[in-house]
Amino acid sequence: EMEVLSVRGVVDKLRNAGYARITCEGGATLYAQVLDAGIVDVWHQTVDPTISGTVEHPMVQGGNAAPQRFRFDHFYADADSTVFLRYVRS
Repeated sequence: EMEVLSVRGVVDKLRNAGYARITCEGGATLYAQVLDAGIVDVWHQTVDPTISGTVEHPMVQGGNAAPQRFRFDHFYADADSTVFLRYVRS
């Protein structure tokens, strides 16, 4: 039988197994879950210079957490004008 874990439970298991750095990539619902759990220390955001008239996919969808502040830490601008941003928890 497979154990069902919350996102905090998954992170706790990984940390107990010796993983100090954990990267989470997912969709808007997963991002809401990790933000709600308070387990995001670093947020990487990519800005693509392609612009359209609609937002097809929200960055974070759902969740119950209050807004969380992060502070700017680093950026890198690629030759194609894509910008990679790094924020850390305030």
